[in-house]
Amino acid sequence: MMSADAGTPRPILPSLARIYQPLAPYGYAFLRACTGAMLIPHGAQKLFFGGAAALGGKTLAAWPAPLAWAYGIGVLEFVGGALLVLGLLTRPIALLLVVELLVFIFSVHIDKGWLWNRGGIQYPLFLLGLCLAFLFRGGGHYSLDRAIGKEF
Repeated sequence: MMSADAGTPRPILPSLARIYQPLAPYGYAFLRACTGAMLIPHGAQKLFFGGAAALGGKTLAAWPAPLAWAYGIGVLEFVGGALLVLGLLTRPIALLLVVELLVFIFSVHIDKGWLWNRGGIQYPLFLLGLCLAFLFRGGGHYSLDRAIGKEF
């Protein structure tokens, strides 16, 4: 039989509950901001430091207009990452990132195995999971989507 308070776990170190409880509401926003902060440098590298040319000339070479796609991906990662940090247009950005990550997982990373340091799927799969969570849940309580009262 389950008790009435079975849904609320107790901290292993009860003395730390004073710290956990006030910070708990910010966990999702922190996760969203960290994910955006991880994507911004990838986009910046593509847009401002020659990464788009390398991506367009190598990975996307078989695509029509590979350089345009590479810059588009750079804009998505740079601007989309900033919008994730702010929690603005969270679901549309997350959807675009899910599509991007699926394409890269299955076209670039899958043949390199699991480990991220060998170019495997570990890192993009982790980002895919985070973006799926943002797609399903939206910006959350502490987001500009919530502040303006619109969720797309």
